[in-house]
Amino acid sequence: MISKKNIYLLCSLLTAICVCFLATKNANAKNDSLKLMYSFNNNISGNASGTLTLTSTDGSCDGSYDLYWANESGKLNDFDKISTLNINGTESKSHTFLSLNAIPQGATKVVAIKDNEISAEYSIPQAKLILDTKKFSFGALSDLHLDGDGDDESSSQSDFDKEISFFKSQNVALIGNSGDITRDGRNEDIDVVINKLSNVNIPFFTARGNHDCSNECSSESEWRKIEPNGTIFEKVINNEVFVFMGMNSVDYKNPFTSEQISKLSSILNKYKNRRVFLFEHVFVGETGNVNDLYFGPGLENSGTAADFKNLMKTNKNVILFTGHSHLEFALQRIKENANVAEATNDLCARVHCPSGARPRKNDADTSDNSKNTYTYDEGAFGYLIDVYDNYIILKGRDFTAGKFLPYSTYMIKTDGTSTPLSTTLGRNDSSSTDSHLEETDIYTNETDLGDITNTTTSTSQNSTYNDYTAEKDYDYNDDDDDDDDDDDDDDDDDDDDDDDDDDDDDDDDDDDDDDDDDDDDDDDDDDDDDD
Repeated sequence: MISKKNIYLLCSLLTAICVCFLATKNANAKNDSLKLMYSFNNNISGNASGTLTLTSTDGSCDGSYDLYWANESGKLNDFDKISTLNINGTESKSHTFLSLNAIPQGATKVVAIKDNEISAEYSIPQAKLILDTKKFSFGALSDLHLDGDGDDESSSQSDFDKEISFFKSQNVALIGNSGDITRDGRNEDIDVVINKLSNVNIPFFTARGNHDCSNECSSESEWRKIEPNGTIFEKVINNEVFVFMGMNSVDYKNPFTSEQISKLSSILNKYKNRRVFLFEHVFVGETGNVNDLYFGPGLENSGTAADFKNLMKTNKNVILFTGHSHLEFALQRIKENANVAEATNDLCARVHCPSGARPRKNDADTSDNSKNTYTYDEGAFGYLIDVYDNYIILKGRDFTAGKFLPYSTYMIKTDGTSTPLSTTLGRNDSSSTDSHLEETDIYTNETDLGDITNTTTSTSQNSTYNDYTAEKDYDYNDDDDDDDDDDDDDDDDDDDDDDDDDDDDDDDDDDDDDDDDDDDDDDDDDDDDDD
């Protein structure tokens, strides 16, 4: 008969054997013949710009490896894969991050996974991690196209529900929408929007897009059922300034009234020494319309459209959020600044929001930039934006897949905003304080990293950017980038400033009542509306 003592010893021995077996299994999961290295392009904490290189040293590691952001517990499950690298023999394969890509907070490693096992890993130096305290987060959406009868965009309502559910789970301070909240401004669309917004229970503000200027919604009174603040207003939330500028008509030469331009100029002048998050519908510059791929109309270079562009050129403290084109995040494989661009000498910082209900993709090879090659895609995209004292992290999200997308996760450096302001949260309150604001310098967030920027092995590095499906490597032209701004260049007429200061801070907002002749043009392009 076995004594209790012997049973205890036997159990202890079996436990030790199991632990050793598991430890050996985990140790063997990493292949010593496979090396993952990361060469950084700068010393900015949180900036991912650089190249990941995966190398087989002895040719024994053939196969496909998925790269993920990770921590000590394993890959970050709320992020999609960074890329897929296919290794054959002793060759090296690489993935290159864009200049504004960010290392997500919480990531301490990059891992290469094959057959659900970690085959190689790279530990990110502490100096490259985001260790600052986040102030708060907010959501950014565009082109929700809520469809009242479901005959055209049947998934728009369920997509909206997914987006709101996610933002609630993240405790965002607000959600901003860059326009086209309705499918076509019809009564049934308006009713659906009102019903949906009544259940959001998060401060939700929207600019007015071209679709929101159509049909019954072309009436100012009908629009105010959706957005009580009208078509130009400011909000101060958590000591940060948010401005919403809406179209007054479907007229791309004069989409805004002169009163709107005057009020926007006054608001921007009031907050000229701090960052301003500005939501407006139609893109300015190439961000949001890479290589001029969008087939529909954009802001022209005359009229109030030019006045608005000039304000975006002269107020570099603005971060402009736009939509309109519906172009998917993945189109940055064509050009680096397709989704985001920092402020340049010619234009403020810009952020493109793909559609939250009906994104567009380009089915052609990227060498064919034909405007006729796109189709609507299933899916819903937007951003969760983490706000820090001197920069923001934008995490592009695929709400359908329920994942953040590493290739559309960005860092934009901004002006600091330390001077306190009063908060204005109510949907019916468009006022804000007029406090004295102090000027602050742009924070570079740079740290000495020693020689970690030269950690890559001496292997061939492809300067290619993998799209998120990892089906193909795409070249992007680093160079051209900012020329983007060329853009619109234009032009003209900075007369606008003129109105600049006429400060009708009266929060009149909205001027625009007029509403309505525009209907005329309404139609012009609802034709499917280019969106």
